[in-house]
Amino acid sequence: MKGLAAGVLGVVLGIPALLLVVLIGGVSPGAAGATALGPAVPAAYHLAILAASASCPGLPAPVLAAQIDTESGFNPRAVSPAGAQGIAQFMPGTWTTWGTDGNGDGFKDPFDPDDAIAAQGRFMCALLEQFKTMKGTPVIELALAAYNAGPGAVDTYHGIPPYPETRTYVTAIMTKAASPDFAVAPAAAANGKVDTMMPKGVTNPRTSEQAVQWALRMVGEYQYSGHCLRFVTLAYGYSAGLSYAYQVWETSPEYLHHPKDLNPPRGAVLVWDPRTGDGAGHIAIALGDGRMVTTTGGAISIMKIDAYIDMGYYYGWMPPYIQGT
Repeated sequence: MKGLAAGVLGVVLGIPALLLVVLIGGVSPGAAGATALGPAVPAAYHLAILAASASCPGLPAPVLAAQIDTESGFNPRAVSPAGAQGIAQFMPGTWTTWGTDGNGDGFKDPFDPDDAIAAQGRFMCALLEQFKTMKGTPVIELALAAYNAGPGAVDTYHGIPPYPETRTYVTAIMTKAASPDFAVAPAAAANGKVDTMMPKGVTNPRTSEQAVQWALRMVGEYQYSGHCLRFVTLAYGYSAGLSYAYQVWETSPEYLHHPKDLNPPRGAVLVWDPRTGDGAGHIAIALGDGRMVTTTGGAISIMKIDAYIDMGYYYGWMPPYIQGT
């Protein structure tokens, strides 16, 4: 919703039909097994973008990703000269209407990427619905124009307004969205290895890779400081679970345990005994490269597993048998 950077070259609007087939027909926005986007999209935002796309037919994930790139360059703290805020650049008045609690933490914050991307998806979906009967221009382009210039301008001109900024905005997004750099793709097969280790018939609401991506988006946040089990439970898609972190290990089948092993696969959980965490133990999520996402030390952070201060009390790792609800 902010203006494009000065110096972006204006181009003549007009998206070839083949490009639209690639965007809307070639890959379903919420295609089964699609857990990743192209290399131009930071991995920390893949899950939120794919979820926003999947919730709205006709809203391709590559378009949402390209729109965020154009709006803020994937900067969740961005503030434009006009006052637009966050990764999706909502003006405060628009946020009042469309603000969304995208991660279930009880807050609607335009600077929280989960909230902002979910709100972006809702707003874009409403714009698609509003302009679906307008003829002459693909509705996805009309929705993008309305996001940038306002729905009233699209109504007034019965199409994309003749504003150079808006026309450049729409074309830039559609062109990026057609690039492999923004395309939807399955996550690497190795990323799902830990899911195959779960007990037969047991799955979590989120796959291990989806949980990792959710956790990575939380890095730098403080709302789960001191609440490691809550953090991990939410990452795997549950709203509630056990009372103490160490119970994840002590109430799970022993054959799932890998005691003292410091090389867990991506998406596994690492558990510490009750001598840590004031008797509650500790739990974190493995990244598969010797590091973990953890609530230790205030803000959620990424650290080397063997650097954790209480390694002497480390139980080991196990697949994410969270037992949540």
